[in-house]
Amino acid sequence: MYDRTSPLPLALTQGRPAGRALLRGDEAHPDLLGEVLLYPWQGGTLVLTRLTGLPGDGLYPLHIHAAGACQTGGDVPFHCAGPFYPPGLAALAPVLSSGGTALSLHDTRRFTPEQVLGRSLVLHGRGAAGGRIACGVIRRA
Repeated sequence: MYDRTSPLPLALTQGRPAGRALLRGDEAHPDLLGEVLLYPWQGGTLVLTRLTGLPGDGLYPLHIHAAGACQTGGDVPFHCAGPFYPPGLAALAPVLSSGGTALSLHDTRRFTPEQVLGRSLVLHGRGAAGGRIACGVIRRA
């Protein structure tokens, strides 16, 4: 057996993202900022996530939500983002925070970037009952 380093997908080094969401934290997390880039790749999507200002170390769930709205206010932050989209398939790979920052790269075949333009990306707090702590609308990059 041998060690082999896989090169970065050409979509990252030579391509342009098809979608981009700028995430901003809710009122309780004003320093939380992030960017999610969506690249078309092998019939699906390559997802590059960068976050800073996370409230602690650990895993944070990231989901696509149906509506393209990220207003705060009310009892539930970013409630206007609506339910998961598509139902049952909205979860992306969770991001792992260390020292309040996270960098993640993964692929999914559940959707293409074009299929989620105009929807929102919501970052949830840690744990099974993690509330919505950041949100960004997916726009054409």
